[in-house]
Amino acid sequence: MIKEGDSVTANVVRTTQYGVYLEHEGAAILVLGPDASSGGDTSVEKLFRVGQRVTVRVGRFSENDNAYRGFIQSG
Repeated sequence: MIKEGDSVTANVVRTTQYGVYLEHEGAAILVLGPDASSGGDTSVEKLFRVGQRVTVRVGRFSENDNAYRGFIQSG
């Protein structure tokens, strides 16, 4: 089970204009565009591809999205 503050390796399962959906051990993680890159201005769809593995810092669980918020680790 993951919890807020954990850093995990997750698989990209879907990309959209506004964010990227990841999966780690059955848990959904949503990284919004501004939290996906250091500058926050690069299109998420250009940064990620389905099946890619990324390291993500886990944020709070969002009942609305039924997913944890995620933040991509920089450099």
